[in-house]
Amino acid sequence: MINWISSLVLRLRLFLMPFVDSGFGLIYDRERDLSWLRDANYAKTAGRSPDGQMTWYAAMSWVAGLSYGGVRGWRLPSAFNRDGSGPDIGENCIDTELGHLLSAAQGLPGSVSAENFQPFSIYWTSTEASEREAYALRLFGFRQGKLAKDPFSPDPVLGGAVPLADLVLVWPVHDGDVAATIRRRRSTLLIRAIVAHGRDRRGQAPKFGNRKVPSRSTARTSPTSHSRYSRMAASTLDVLSYGLSQTSSGSSAMCPGPAAIGSPARRHASVPPASTRTGP
Repeated sequence: MINWISSLVLRLRLFLMPFVDSGFGLIYDRERDLSWLRDANYAKTAGRSPDGQMTWYAAMSWVAGLSYGGVRGWRLPSAFNRDGSGPDIGENCIDTELGHLLSAAQGLPGSVSAENFQPFSIYWTSTEASEREAYALRLFGFRQGKLAKDPFSPDPVLGGAVPLADLVLVWPVHDGDVAATIRRRRSTLLIRAIVAHGRDRRGQAPKFGNRKVPSRSTARTSPTSHSRYSRMAASTLDVLSYGLSQTSSGSSAMCPGPAAIGSPARRHASVPPASTRTGP
């Protein structure tokens, strides 16, 4: 009975809220277990392209090397339907990964919204149609079809590039719940920082990477060095605690990641001026 009720609740959640704002600037598709960037034109935001447009070759290369929140493994959406049939061609291609994202979210109460969304856009898929063409989805009418992999190159018949009324953009997708992965990694960093802070308070010199630190005996004779590592550990805790608090509040902004820990501003703030140091 309990299992039946749990299954019913899960099905209702998927029906009423198939997409959720999972934080870190991500949208999570519960039904298909996919994570999308909330920024529908992240290539422009990240400075990869002035307007976000790029060829299919450039899109495949950029997405393959993309690291968002420290997570790699991003890809272009598929042109195939959920059951593996296709590629779907024509109007109302709403069973593809991107078609499902855009169509299922329409008209749902409390549905999440994308940022930098351009209604007159064409988005690449990873599915090739031929040596020179790949499948792409046009948002207007959810029309999917073939598009030259380099739609900006001159056409020998026309003597120039084929004019397009829509922007040719890229919307990366990732399998699984990426936000959950980011939270787990930052929770691990937080636990490590707490352990390091606890060791330091007991008089044990913590380890920071491959950096050599004073022994216990040296720490006793050099209180400034001992307190220096204590402040560094405390600074780490402050940064990680802030990041976790932002995700728990449902913020979609990217929180300070591991790269922000031990940044020059943090290091200088945690070390006393040279004139006041008594230890090494």
